[in-house]
This record gives sequence, C-alpha cells and structure tokens, in this order.
Amino acid sequence: MRFREILMTAATQGGGWSPRALGSSLLAWWDARRTDLVTAPGGLVESWKDIVAGYDLTQATGAARPTLADGYVIPDGVDDTLDLAPVPAGIPTGANGCILWWGGNQNVLPATTASMALFAYGSTGVFTRQLIRQVSSGSNRAYVGVGNGSGSITAPNTADFSGKRCVAGIIDGTAIVTEVDGVASSPEACVPATTSTRIRAFTTSTGTTPSSIPTRHLAVTRADLTSGQKALMTAYILGSL
Repeated sequence: MRFREILMTAATQGGGWSPRALGSSLLAWWDARRTDLVTAPGGLVESWKDIVAGYDLTQATGAARPTLADGYVIPDGVDDTLDLAPVPAGIPTGANGCILWWGGNQNVLPATTASMALFAYGSTGVFTRQLIRQVSSGSNRAYVGVGNGSGSITAPNTADFSGKRCVAGIIDGTAIVTEVDGVASSPEACVPATTSTRIRAFTTSTGTTPSSIPTRHLAVTRADLTSGQKALMTAYILGSL
C-alpha cells in the first residue's frame, strides 16, 4: 500500500482524530470548510478566521479577494491575498521553530512554470518563512523557504506536487525540511531570522509569486511534534480534501 493510502487509512481508523488533539502545539489553523469563520459576501472572501485564536486573515479590497467555492479558498493568481499584520505573538518568529502546513488541490499544470507562494509570513525573503510551488525538471514541486537574515535557504522536495496534497514545511530552528504527503526532503541547515511584519496567504509576504491554487487548510504548529503527531496531521489533511 502506498504511503498516502496508509496515512488516509490511519486517519479513517483514528477514531475521528482532529488537529485540536494537538492541544497547545496547534498554534493556528484555518479551515475553509468552517464557513462560520469565513466572511465571503458575494462568494469573495473578506475575512478568514483561524479556529484556535481567531487570527483573522482579511482583504479590504474587493478586487483582491479570493473566491470561496466547494470548501476551498481559491485565489486568482494575479493579486488575491489575505493578510494579517503584524504576526501575532503566538506565532513563532526570530529563530524559533514551527511547522507550516498547507492542504489543497494543486491543479496548476507544469506548463505554467511561474512559482506560486502558498503561505508565508515575515517580511522580505531574508526575513521570511514560506511554502512555495515551483516547476523543476518539468514537474510540479513544493518547498519551504526560510530567510536567515542574509540569504534565503530552500529545502526542495522531489515528490510530485500535483492533485490533492498536504505540504509541511518543518523549521526546527537549525534546519528545514519539506514534506509532501509525509515524504520528506533532505534537510538543509538554516537558522531563521523571521520578522513579525505580516502573515500573507496565496503570495509571499512581499506580494510576489501570486497563487491560483485552491486551498482548504493553512496551519502553524510547534516544531517539536512527534512523528506520530505529524503523521496524524498529514492523514487528517489528506483525508479531508
């Protein structure tokens, strides 16, 4: 049985496990299915609140609001973003570790070679942490990118990043790893230097590399999750897409 199928089986047999079971290790979680936490007049998302602390990703400009459809928040790939500034105190910055999570339907074909940012926070590239979709060797790939104050370090994953996927950017304070459906990249040494300027969904924190990828989950957890907790979180996201 493939790893993805094993994870989804574990979720089904896990007695209805939810990310809330992570307790204080779950720092933020936006779930597009929670329509009670999404304000979308005319189907355009003005506000998307997280489940844990009510952190509110917002967009005041109507033309820059992503669409809410079928339990996904869908940006237009041009200028749609949801922002929160500054980064709340409960979200790790500086050299403090975390895991960035994304779950959605990566439906952009490799023929579209422009990179697309899924989720980011910080400021410029050397002071940010972000999840990125890119095309490498003609295939969709995902990576976490983290600035160390002087440069940007990336941990590319070689798994195919097409279709319904879960991406985790693991930032432990000394190294970074990208997981796609639980399959890890090689670690890359990195001590983060993340500022608290803003959180931004569907583009980088500076507004470049906009995304058009349908997104259901964004989350931030502590970096020190056990392997079992990470597997359950991955399985939950995959099983809900």
